[in-house]
Amino acid sequence: MERGHLVVANAIQALLLGTNLPIKFWPRAFHFWLCIDNSMASRDQLVSPNYITTGKKDDLSALHTFGCRVWVRPPGRRSAKLIPNSRKGIFLGFIPNTDKHIIWYDTETHVVKIAKHVQFDEGMNDLPPNLVPPNVVHLQRAQNGEPLPAGVEETSVDQFTFHLNPFSYTMVKGVQVTDDDPSYGLTLASDELNHCAYVTDVKENSTADKMYATHLRWDFLRKRKSRNFLSSFRK
Repeated sequence: MERGHLVVANAIQALLLGTNLPIKFWPRAFHFWLCIDNSMASRDQLVSPNYITTGKKDDLSALHTFGCRVWVRPPGRRSAKLIPNSRKGIFLGFIPNTDKHIIWYDTETHVVKIAKHVQFDEGMNDLPPNLVPPNVVHLQRAQNGEPLPAGVEETSVDQFTFHLNPFSYTMVKGVQVTDDDPSYGLTLASDELNHCAYVTDVKENSTADKMYATHLRWDFLRKRKSRNFLSSFRK
């Protein structure tokens, strides 16, 4: 299991480093790598996982470089004929089960969006030479038949790690048990989609209610569906 996680982490790290993208894009890099990995046969298989499950041959002709520039035509009519109507963004992959609609990052609004009418610029020609990411430099050298130069000095990169816990941090708070309720005053429900429990309500004057100064704080957490909250309670 650890080896599998290391392979995934290295693949995500390579995609992010090759495109000079910040770590916040790692979920998009992960899905992009899955698309590539599922389209390639492993050492003990003659066909790809996609072919095994669907029976269709993989078509990678529409695949483009992760993190490359895209020029997107927004929906609707342009305000005037001669005014530029395209927006520059970053390609983050395709919508699952299609190669027509892409996921892209709008560099002006800093929002991840979906688009259909796009032009790809895998050479990132809008960037000055000193800002061209490493994957584009290697691609240009490969096309020109030039060998990759040896690094003048060693570089070190922090190890990319991730955890199965969806929360960035865990808060541990000790409270005195004041009732005999096995759920400490929490009314729980089951989320069938994510297979976990969440809080729907908190009984007043219960052990859980006394964790916060007011009952309004619990009402806020209830609306946010505080999943996996049970695991934080200890007697």
